[in-house]
Amino acid sequence: MASNPAWTDEELILAVELIDRRGWKGGNSTTPDYVELSRVLRHANFPNQSSIDDSFRSTSSVSMKIGNLIGANPNLPGGLRATERERLFVARFFENPTLMRALAQSLRTGAGTAAIPPEADTPELDDEEATVAIEGGASYVLTLRRERSRSLRRSKIREVEEAGAPIACEACGFDFLLVYGELGRSYIEVHHRTPLHVSGETESAHSDLALLCSNCHRMVHRNGWSPVEAIRALVEASRGMTGPGDKAT
Repeated sequence: MASNPAWTDEELILAVELIDRRGWKGGNSTTPDYVELSRVLRHANFPNQSSIDDSFRSTSSVSMKIGNLIGANPNLPGGLRATERERLFVARFFENPTLMRALAQSLRTGAGTAAIPPEADTPELDDEEATVAIEGGASYVLTLRRERSRSLRRSKIREVEEAGAPIACEACGFDFLLVYGELGRSYIEVHHRTPLHVSGETESAHSDLALLCSNCHRMVHRNGWSPVEAIRALVEASRGMTGPGDKAT
């Protein structure tokens, strides 16, 4: 079983702010505040996390993380379990607690984010059963996003252009310039070969990136995550192709 993604800054903001509201007093996996935070994080819109198991931000894991963060408080005894990142994050909280509390409030109220939908009381209809649907209502979904470098994306595309290669999908060969003319020049999506929700915070280079059209990028992330090579093989098999360089028709 793959390990769960590392806690994001947004998740840590919510955890530290909760601890601060509790007067830096601990609890356990049955503490109501911990149970609620677990519910928030488990229902958050975590990028590319198509399915989660019982351990993902469980009440036990929330309790453990909060214990570490409490231990990272230099004004309290203990703290042997805290990591360097946890200690630095708690230090950041004490540097500007007003800002950190405001950020937590922003996350909770959905300012610039989305929130947690209420638990469904009735099952959804299958698509084939639904003939009319009410859509467009507002919902609260907490967004915990992995930061991506736009400059790295641009430099990856520039590197390919300077090498004289087409800006084409590495899985299916689709070239936006060929199909859409000038509108599609230098346009393509840039994919991390190892998704950031798997790697966590990491240093990325051009070799860690792949150029993908929108369709192939969706397929890479469908049902979790598939390597670019696996999607290319599916495309080639469907076309009866033998080489990866053939263009879409």
